[in-house]
Amino acid sequence: MTRTLRTLAAKLFVGAATLFPLALPAAVAQDRVPQNAVPEAKKLTAKEQHAKLLKASGWVRYSVPGGMGHGTGGIIDLKRRLMVTNDHVVTGQDTVWVIFPESKDGKLIREETHYADKKGVKGTVIDRDPVRDLAVIQLESLPADAEQLVLAAQEPEEGDAVRTIGGFTNGGDGLVWGGVRGDVRTVGPQENHGQKVRMVLSDASTNGGNSGAPVINEAGELVAVHAAHKLKAINVAVHVSVTELKEYLAEIDPLVEPKGADDLYGRALRKWNAGRADVALLDLRDALKAEPKHLNALVLRARVLTKKKDYRTALIDANKAVEVNPEDYNALVQRGRIHCGLKKYEAAIDDLGKAISVDPDKSVAYNDRAIALEHSGQFAEADADYTRALEKNSKDAVVLENRADNRRVNLKKAEDAAKDYARALELNPGASKVVNNLGLCFLELKKYDVAVKVFTQACQMEKNHLVYKYNLATALERDEQFKDAIEVATAVIKQADQDNDAAMASDGFYVRSKACRGLKMYDQAVIDATNALKFCQTDADRIEILRCRARTYELAGDEEKSDADHAQANKLDKKK
Repeated sequence: MTRTLRTLAAKLFVGAATLFPLALPAAVAQDRVPQNAVPEAKKLTAKEQHAKLLKASGWVRYSVPGGMGHGTGGIIDLKRRLMVTNDHVVTGQDTVWVIFPESKDGKLIREETHYADKKGVKGTVIDRDPVRDLAVIQLESLPADAEQLVLAAQEPEEGDAVRTIGGFTNGGDGLVWGGVRGDVRTVGPQENHGQKVRMVLSDASTNGGNSGAPVINEAGELVAVHAAHKLKAINVAVHVSVTELKEYLAEIDPLVEPKGADDLYGRALRKWNAGRADVALLDLRDALKAEPKHLNALVLRARVLTKKKDYRTALIDANKAVEVNPEDYNALVQRGRIHCGLKKYEAAIDDLGKAISVDPDKSVAYNDRAIALEHSGQFAEADADYTRALEKNSKDAVVLENRADNRRVNLKKAEDAAKDYARALELNPGASKVVNNLGLCFLELKKYDVAVKVFTQACQMEKNHLVYKYNLATALERDEQFKDAIEVATAVIKQADQDNDAAMASDGFYVRSKACRGLKMYDQAVIDATNALKFCQTDADRIEILRCRARTYELAGDEEKSDADHAQANKLDKKK
């Protein structure tokens, strides 16, 4: 267990802020002649390169709370009005606005103030790919003089000169459309989101605002899309290679102008997987208009509506899907989930059992049926189904967590639950909720010193999480670290007051009262217990706090008040 926690802690603090690993070869031959260098006859001057970028680039903007999100994009398809940018530029957005460069008397207008109040051209985010950090926007219109960038036949090599642009960059002193050039340092795969992506690394001095900008060679051909700039040991700009861009564009080509229900469903699925539920529903609506019995579209729309907790509407689609194919695994699973959401647990168990009969080798239906069994109070049966799910997929952290929750809360098997939580953390070290639940197991096992360490880790992962802080204060008090318990409980009380959270305020006063009593600070312990009662939300909690205060009065030698609190607690207990 200790080893697991050490591993977790180590992983938490390694490279958390890095977008891409930027390890370079130990040495790059500076005198190497690139094999794909642009012939002299095709080379554009620096001014011509920048002019091409100006006609093919836009300043991507959108409103965010307290300011504006922005980046840059490059036109890659005039006919379909497509622009490429970074996923991280448009993350969370379905619509953006794009400002294009303007001129007056034949001269580029460079002052940011000229563009500040312009709304720009509306752009719809067609697709996003977080692994490649690419996204495609379709614009409602383009300037008359806009140009399309030609994709280079191959990616650049070490020593090639490249140039890019920024709509509005940090350090631009209020000026826009700044250009920057550099030489390629190296080209090759870099890891992002656990997958390899071909990246071009250059020494171009890019900064904030260049994100998503086109990167061209000396012939004006698009060789990469700028993604990030890192200042660590060496100055390095990170660009997504044209090789990745070509593969990405080939993948999403059917999504730009979908033809028929299958294409609309495919686009909806990508949007759903990217967390864009509302726009996914629009595509699913159109898919089902084109083909009302499209099985996958019916199941996906039911899934999206279930996520939005619109269970009754979701059930209509799920029923239609089962009518289309009564033995479709996904349709049965989804209808089972909907029944569970509607608290129709027997119907859910029935549907999920049918799904298991269709394909007993898949783990999903076992897990979902276990959830329904838990809700219906069949805890041992639920444990058996969670175990079956893990037999099918032993590396499913969610199922491990579900089984652990059932074992800890319902079956009162804290030791077994702790093993499941520990295994889940090995698979998903960043899950602070699992760390907290592991700490609860140690509390129940009365291993208070270990619980303190685990809750401390949870609090480090989420510094403002009130429940984790309260659990840490509880573990410290039970481990008789009373001074530390008082300090953490005081922090809980202050934060609960700021958040207007009466229940957590009551909990904070309660644990501080017990810690004060441990230090024989009886007067303060009584004050805190009284405050805990004032903010208390349930009779069960009132009974516990009254008995705690009664014990404090008893230790302080006030038998009369102790008896009165016990009598009040007993009266409330009889009402239950």
